[in-house]
Amino acid sequence: MGAPKGNEYYKLRFRDGRLKQYETPEELWEAATDYFQYVDDNPFEVEEIVKYRDTHTKDTVKRQRPYTMEGLYIHLGISHTGFNLYEERKDFVAITTHIRQIIRNQKFEGATAGLFQPMIIARDLGLRDVRDVNLETQRKTIEDLYPKELTEGNEEDQPEP
Repeated sequence: MGAPKGNEYYKLRFRDGRLKQYETPEELWEAATDYFQYVDDNPFEVEEIVKYRDTHTKDTVKRQRPYTMEGLYIHLGISHTGFNLYEERKDFVAITTHIRQIIRNQKFEGATAGLFQPMIIARDLGLRDVRDVNLETQRKTIEDLYPKELTEGNEEDQPEP
């Protein structure tokens, strides 16, 4: 059963659209620092075999996790698009930029120190060694490789048809 005709229920609503999850940049920053703390407090646990002389033992080693934007989105309960919408708001620009810088810096420093796989982090950060190879300037023709006087050769050496 629908609402009665002529109702004015829409006037009871105070605002249009969905409520924002984080009303202030400070709320977003607090949630982001909670994510950073969670990642720091919950490292990966990896079993490694430690060999010493003739004995082998299994050890559980804790390895630091990298901060990721995807992990942050999950922790914040928002999507990639939702975070981008915060980035577009003037009052959130400084905080969202700072969050991105922290995540990028932690990955870069972790890869530099050998805590994370450098190639995976380099790809994720968009780092790459670019070499401009222009094949047109490096190609050589047969004439360049064999001067004319060598290619014409002696007529005496040529077989008769």
